[in-house]
Amino acid sequence: MQIDNIEKIGISAPGTCIDGTIVIAKNLKITNYNIVEAIEKHYIGIKVTLSNDGKCAGMCEKKYGALKEYSDCIFLCLGTGVGGAVFLNGQMLKKKNNMGFEMGHIVISVDGKKCSCGNFGCIESYCSMKNLKDSIGIRKGINNIHGKDVYEILKNDIESVKDIVDEYIKYLSIAITNYVNLFEPEAICLGGSFIYYEDILLKMLIDYLNKNNMTFNRKIPNIVVAQYGNDAGIIGATLN
Repeated sequence: MQIDNIEKIGISAPGTCIDGTIVIAKNLKITNYNIVEAIEKHYIGIKVTLSNDGKCAGMCEKKYGALKEYSDCIFLCLGTGVGGAVFLNGQMLKKKNNMGFEMGHIVISVDGKKCSCGNFGCIESYCSMKNLKDSIGIRKGINNIHGKDVYEILKNDIESVKDIVDEYIKYLSIAITNYVNLFEPEAICLGGSFIYYEDILLKMLIDYLNKNNMTFNRKIPNIVVAQYGNDAGIIGATLN
């Protein structure tokens, strides 16, 4: 593609993103990096935007994907961390102070596991796919375990890690319950690397939510999976 054909450059990045700067992205160890300014030097005259990756992915799924038929809904990105976006009356909620809506940093276990943010007991430290992957790797004695290895274990040898999976499902259900009680969404869309384990984990999650319904109004929203997978963040970056 020729530079003259580029209309806009959208950047999707984890962490707190303000005015073209990645203020802090704990998992990437980035602090106060103005990525928009750095890119604009090479693409003079082309608009460059920066937004949080979970919110970008959520915008994609809301406009084109699994959430397009819902007005009140939540996108939850489960990957290295936990992020997301909240939509009410068809519009994504935005804050004036920072990006807000840090879905992964609600505390659900006092004095629990240490999170990458420095606090203890955050949703991210229990519900990220990285936590599930690393826990299975430790159980199996596999350093730097890959996603495909985790899938094979879950598919063919799940009994050997059943307690780990059960704990993951339990804490993810607690997280979802908190989101439901706060926002009362019609649907929650699960994205990130969770999509690669949909055939194994999704039914387990829905069954647990229905069996152990902890929501205030005793109503579980539709639980759906991102249609655009890990491309959602790339697509959504162009929508800002």
